[in-house]
Amino acid sequence: MIASAAPPSVAAVMFGLILHFQYAYGWGAVRAGLANLPLIVTVIVAAGGALTLTDSHATEEPA
Repeated sequence: MIASAAPPSVAAVMFGLILHFQYAYGWGAVRAGLANLPLIVTVIVAAGGALTLTDSHATEEPA
C-alpha cells in the first residue's frame, strides 16, 4: 500500500517545488521546471527498473 502512494507523493513534492520557485523566487515556469531536473534524474536513477512499463496482466493462451 505504501509503495502505491509513493509516486503521487513524489509528483506532488516536485509540483510544490515548482510553485515555490515561481512564487517565492519570482522565477519563470521554464526556469523553475529546469531547477527540478536534478531531483527528477535522482528519482529515475534510484528507481532503477521500477519505472519501466511491463504488461503484468498479460496471459499466455493455451496451445
